[in-house]
Amino acid sequence: MLAMAFTLAVSVGLPLGALIYLLARRRTLLRPFLAGVGTFLLFQLLLRIPLLGWLQRWEGLALLAFRSPWLYAFFLALTAALFEEGGRYLAARLLLKGRVGAGEALAFGLGHWGLEALALVGLPLLLSLLAAPGLTLAAGAEGLLAAGVERVAALPVHLAATRLVFAGVRGRRALPLLAAFALHTLVDLLAALGALVGLPLWGIEGGLLAVAALLTAWMVGERVREGRRERGCR
Repeated sequence: MLAMAFTLAVSVGLPLGALIYLLARRRTLLRPFLAGVGTFLLFQLLLRIPLLGWLQRWEGLALLAFRSPWLYAFFLALTAALFEEGGRYLAARLLLKGRVGAGEALAFGLGHWGLEALALVGLPLLLSLLAAPGLTLAAGAEGLLAAGVERVAALPVHLAATRLVFAGVRGRRALPLLAAFALHTLVDLLAALGALVGLPLWGIEGGLLAVAALLTAWMVGERVREGRRERGCR
């Protein structure tokens, strides 16, 4: 029960809570938040995932998954980064049009992550509870807890990637955009390869949390440096 409550709080409560907070207190950031939601909806749920489903019918891809699971994992990580970071870039250029500061990056990343958490974990878990509450409650706590922990670890990745993309758009530089693409690819690839080599579940989750901690430290450091530069310009 505790594992389920934690995972639901992370994958349902936090995204909805962020939306309610923005509606009540920070409406200026509502647009980038909704742009993040729309980016995940379009580029993952409506484009990439159906495209992958269609490609699965191709014999060559099926053979790749069977004969070279490492290469197939790289293909999946690469396409996820291409669609999601490409989507962030297009949203920043076309929807936000210059509103790509630190606050907008935070709101956009929260929106993007929030719909992902709802779509991949929160809604399936709620539907399972409604359809078969007994079976869902009897399921192993470890898997439920790991799903929530993974969503927690994914949040700094989304925030850092958004920050990098927005910095690239703001400064018209390619390097931050490439860094966001590389970050997304590497994180997804590390998780997949950990499973392929037989790492225990909590070894994989621990690695993801370590990456999340490093990214959080980097973002905090960047914010402190930005604050110092702003004070120095006054």
